[in-house]
Amino acid sequence: MKGDLTGAALEFASGAASTIPGLGTAASVAIDAGLAVKDYKGATGGDTAADFISRPGQPIQKFRADDVIVGGTNLGGGGSKNVEALLQRILIAIEKGGDVFMDGNKVGKSLALATSNMG
Repeated sequence: MKGDLTGAALEFASGAASTIPGLGTAASVAIDAGLAVKDYKGATGGDTAADFISRPGQPIQKFRADDVIVGGTNLGGGGSKNVEALLQRILIAIEKGGDVFMDGNKVGKSLALATSNMG
C-alpha cells in the first residue's frame, strides 16, 4: 500500500477531535498545524532559502542575491500581445471604477458555507 499513512491517520484524528467542542477543537488545530509543517517540509525537502525559484514538480532552486532574475509577459518579443491587451483592459476597468452587482442568493449561500463547520 502506497501513500502517506501517517498523514492520513493524523487527518482522521484531527477530524475526530474537531467534533469535541473546546479542547477537541484546540487539539484539531494543533494536529493540523503539525500536518502543515510536515507537508511543507515534504514539499521543500526540509530545505529553505531566502532567494529561490519554485516550479511545480521540481525542487526549489536557490540563487544568489547578485543573480539577475528577469520576469515579464513579453520576454521573447512576441506571442504575448493578447496577455498585454487583456491586462490593459483589466487596468482600464479598475481605473474606471463603478458598481459591483452580486446575486444575494449566491452571496448568502457562500457566506453560510464559509461560516459553517461543513466547509
